Amino acid sequence: MSQAVYDYAHQLARALKNSDEYQKYWEAKNDIMDDEIAQKTFQDFRQQQLSVHAAQLSGNGIAPEEQERMEKLYEIISLNPKIKAFLEAETRVITILADIEKILTDNIELWSGLEDEF
Repeated sequence: MSQAVYDYAHQLARALKNSDEYQKYWEAKNDIMDDEIAQKTFQDFRQQQLSVHAAQLSGNGIAPEEQERMEKLYEIISLNPKIKAFLEAETRVITILADIEKILTDNIELWSGLEDEF
């Protein structure tokens, strides 16, 4: 296995850590951690969000009422400027990671042509 691939992966990780988006993510995270109420509110929301996600992954799905409740909860916690800033920063970093994954998979054609075989 080529060590160069891993070297480039580490270089990419360092570039991401030095990006404005990642720096803003950490600043927003620290702002929440410094505010006990914001921290508790966010932790409660994230726990509920993970429970819903686990139900979706297990194939159970979620009821429309539960989806609506989570959307309303998101709207409520987004009224807290620290939580809102964190969620926006987190979304930007996740978008970068998804874009990187797409660039990689599009360019290495990992599963190209296999769809026709199954």
